[in-house]
Amino acid sequence: MTGLPAADCWLHPVLAGPSPVTAQGCSPAPPSRPAHRRWEPQRIRWYLDDDLYATITPAGLRPRPWVFDHDFFVLVNLAVGGTISGTPGPAVTFPQTMLVDYIRVYTPAGPG
Repeated sequence: MTGLPAADCWLHPVLAGPSPVTAQGCSPAPPSRPAHRRWEPQRIRWYLDDDLYATITPAGLRPRPWVFDHDFFVLVNLAVGGTISGTPGPAVTFPQTMLVDYIRVYTPAGPG
């Protein structure tokens, strides 16, 4: 997820693979509320609280390959600037801080 306070959109659902892609949709509230991503073999879904706000599937990436069907590392960083948000203006102060309450990685219980 990428946090960008632009217009009425705070969290943009971004997948960073061989060709980074932003799913359609964004969260309408600041990221101080619980946000999570459900990563399943054939889709990735983004939620704010328990409200689904974006989904991406292999069909949504075509012609790019779906590479999200095997184990990955979790990388959490605070990036400022770039092609999505542009160069930070003079009002941006450094250093910036990212507050993470927790990160939970789990495998959902299967049937039986």
